[in-house]
Amino acid sequence: MVEYRLENGLRVVLAPDKSKPTISVNVTYLVGSRMESAGETGMAHLLEHLVFKGTPSNPQIFQELTRRGMRPNGTTWYDRTNYFETFAAIPEDLEWVLSMEADRMVNSVIAKKDLDSEMTVVRNEMERGDNNVGGMLAQLMEATAFRWHAYGKPTIGARSDVENVSIENLQAFYRKYYQPDNAVLVVAGYFEPQQTLDLINRYFGAILKPTRHLRPSYTVEPPQEGPRRVELARVGENRLVSVLYHVPPAMHPDQPALEVLRQVLTSTGGRLQEALVKQRKATSVWGSISKTYDPGYAMFGAQLRRDDDPAEATRRLLQALEEITEQPITDEEIARAQQAIRSGLDRQLDDPASFGVGLSQSIAVGDWRSFFWFREQVAKVSTADVTRVAQTYFKPANRTLGEFVPMPASSPVVVPGRADLTAMLDALPTQSSVAVGEDFDSTPANIDGRTIRASLKNGLQLAMLPKKTRGERVVLEFNLRWGDSESLASKGALISLISNMMLSGTEKYGRTQLAKKFEQLDSGVAFNATGQSMTVTLNTRRRHFAEAVVLLSEILRKSTFPQDEFERIKRSRIGAVRTAALEPSTQASLALSRYLTPREAGDVRYVLDEKEFETRVNALSRTDLVEFWRSFPGADHAWASAVGDFDPDEMSRLLQDAFSGWYSAQAYRSIADPYQDVPAKTRLIEVRDKKNAQLLGGLHIPVGEKDHDYPALLVATHLFGGGFLSSRLAMRLRQKEGLSYSVSASLSSSASASKSTLNLSAIYAPQNRARVEQAVLEEMQRMFADGFSVLELENGRKALLQARRLALTEDRALGTGLVRNLRFKRDFSFAAIVDERIAGMTLDELNAVVRKYCDPGKLSLVFAGSFYDGKTPG
Repeated sequence: MVEYRLENGLRVVLAPDKSKPTISVNVTYLVGSRMESAGETGMAHLLEHLVFKGTPSNPQIFQELTRRGMRPNGTTWYDRTNYFETFAAIPEDLEWVLSMEADRMVNSVIAKKDLDSEMTVVRNEMERGDNNVGGMLAQLMEATAFRWHAYGKPTIGARSDVENVSIENLQAFYRKYYQPDNAVLVVAGYFEPQQTLDLINRYFGAILKPTRHLRPSYTVEPPQEGPRRVELARVGENRLVSVLYHVPPAMHPDQPALEVLRQVLTSTGGRLQEALVKQRKATSVWGSISKTYDPGYAMFGAQLRRDDDPAEATRRLLQALEEITEQPITDEEIARAQQAIRSGLDRQLDDPASFGVGLSQSIAVGDWRSFFWFREQVAKVSTADVTRVAQTYFKPANRTLGEFVPMPASSPVVVPGRADLTAMLDALPTQSSVAVGEDFDSTPANIDGRTIRASLKNGLQLAMLPKKTRGERVVLEFNLRWGDSESLASKGALISLISNMMLSGTEKYGRTQLAKKFEQLDSGVAFNATGQSMTVTLNTRRRHFAEAVVLLSEILRKSTFPQDEFERIKRSRIGAVRTAALEPSTQASLALSRYLTPREAGDVRYVLDEKEFETRVNALSRTDLVEFWRSFPGADHAWASAVGDFDPDEMSRLLQDAFSGWYSAQAYRSIADPYQDVPAKTRLIEVRDKKNAQLLGGLHIPVGEKDHDYPALLVATHLFGGGFLSSRLAMRLRQKEGLSYSVSASLSSSASASKSTLNLSAIYAPQNRARVEQAVLEEMQRMFADGFSVLELENGRKALLQARRLALTEDRALGTGLVRNLRFKRDFSFAAIVDERIAGMTLDELNAVVRKYCDPGKLSLVFAGSFYDGKTPG
């Protein structure tokens, strides 16, 4: 690594490394939230966004970065802002990046129109952060600990400042700090040093040295005189306790020892885990040390269950931090911590791209060489050094405590500003501009009488229910079916990604453009693909539905699944599946599904666990998605419905034209899913560190929607576990014994085969598992042996029929029903027959069906949760 300095003050660091054919260019500006004035917080971060908006010579930076396949970004923190690009080692691309970065250093437009649009984006980023209770607690603690220094204010700034900052102030801030004498350029990776240096001189060397003088910051946070405490109370689940101590800046001899101490405290099996997690006083612990230009902070914390004692957790946390001498740190702990820190730094060194970008923080605290200084000093830290810094800084007088208290409802006091009542009332419209819907009779007979069916030339089967709706809303639903058991073999993971990829880009529009188009059309679209089908729902208005359908056609027929979006979605889905796999509900569902409906691993309906999912997703390529989408979906294997305010002739023509010639290259044959007689089984699954457990149960029944006993099964399921807290299960497990907040039963039935599944679900505390099992089985046995009463039947019948009628008042549910009826060649007279059977059902009929099918001896149960308190189950 070699450093150069240009005449205009720009520092240049070249780090050639030909081990990987990539280059990273990183420009660090020595400006962050620390330099912001009162009333202008968030300015550095806002500028980070605006600098991407372009210059007169480079008006489309976003597009050009994308076209060249680069991985760019920008970040802002207390002491610096940086912009970086990682890309393939192509000399022409390196030259373009260097010329672009030099250009936007002093020529960025920073226009009012861009500020107006980007301000709302930053505000949304701020709102996202506001959802994180841990982050909000940290902000309150920092604000409490730093009364004067800017480190007490979050980098993203105050909402009112971001919303109201003037473009003139922002431009002045840019001109002051975005100059070569306040920046460091790092180029790392596969490049020729002399050629690169020549390019840097050509583009950056042409920038004049500024004449302004940067005044050093002089605010010093005075010593804290006594412990401070802050509390955050808002909606949440788990408690948090945290502690902050003031510590020296990054370039201080005590920093390496503090980092070693942090590692000793927070590593796996470290002191905080031993004191809190292992003793079941907390579920997790963490710690960090800010490496800042000025004196910063060390912060440690623990997450607790809602019922854990925060006072006891805080006591143990402080004991571990402030009473080091009571349990002296050992040489073995120091050695282990040093090795872990060194390994992390070495991993960063081994990756040129990561190293080049990561140097920004070292630059921000004083010099890029501080990375190597810190690396060498960590190895020299002694046990005595660590003990000394703990005793020096981890003291009550230097401490700020924080606690998050979860509340059932948040009630912050919002103080309103001044309002002009007269002006407000004078502007009040006298009439509503929203279109009023018709008084629609949602009976099955009227729905069938108003429904228009059509078979379009493109093969699409269409059911239309035109009616006046409030706001002239229109809901379209498509059900695409594809493939067969052979052509879809091992494609389950691929199909699961399709839903997320549908809005990633088409031949005409990118992801952002698609989002903007739907916003402009006041429309929304959703995709849900699984197994052999995809459901597409489009919600729009009469005046926009033609454009919205054309846009949907563009998505369905011309999606390109861009590579960068494909990689992003893969990472996102893998992360989501990993997170979900930690939940008892996920583990219970996986186990029960696999047992009740066993399938071969290659079956498209096979339920993947998180490891299988990750393996299969990582094996996929963009080409796999493109080829699948080119071959499998088409209008010839699709059903659609339209409900709402539209002209049916226009709708038919529109759908015919939009999907004309869109045919599937693969044959569609529905994969059979017959009834399987599965013996009862009970299984316990241990899921670590979860205070809430999950019960799922299932019982296969050889009855489908078309069978005579189906209506009675609906009634029995409703009485056993449906309704609002009045079912047999709810009365026993919630109302009587207080074991479960949520307990229910449901019936899932096939429209084509004689098959249903009675599903049970309950959440509960793990220590109550045996009582929950006993209650469920006793209630199941009581239903099976004794049946229901006349009063239960009368009340349940009324409630169930009302719920079924209510469902037909929802346009979305109507659309789904119309599509399902098309697919199974029926109409809503089927629903009317079921209603009639329910209305006329006798108690003997009901109880006979219960005794015939609801045998508790055939019920399979899965319990998932933390049952063994960390012990090996016996």
